Amino acid sequence: MTDIKTAFKNLVDGIANAVEDAAHIDVVTLTGTIELKTAIVSEQSGNQTTHKFKLGSLYEKLAETAQSTNTNLKIVAFTRIDPDRDAVHFVGEGAPENLLTTHAEMLRSAEEARASFLKMLADLIPNPFR
Repeated sequence: MTDIKTAFKNLVDGIANAVEDAAHIDVVTLTGTIELKTAIVSEQSGNQTTHKFKLGSLYEKLAETAQSTNTNLKIVAFTRIDPDRDAVHFVGEGAPENLLTTHAEMLRSAEEARASFLKMLADLIPNPFR
């Protein structure tokens, strides 16, 4: 019975974390240089080694590398939108138009993804008026 309780708690916690994450939209567009040794993880299964590019590993490597002198990053644009639609938008001085266009596209994509996720959650909740 404890395993079922633990599994249910983990499910509820996972959904709560996903909702919290979806509540805010943060889009940051950076430019500069990052020198990484690797973001590839090797996994051993029996006699076979598989090399995979792991996005989580990339984030960890970026965090580690960002503190080194081999990194030179500049924030081109930053946008944060709260659930009540309060927003902060920063555009760096002299930001290139192509990067601002990319930033706007990423923001639009993030908003669409959030709307789809929240719709999926709403569809999971029984509604007697449908």
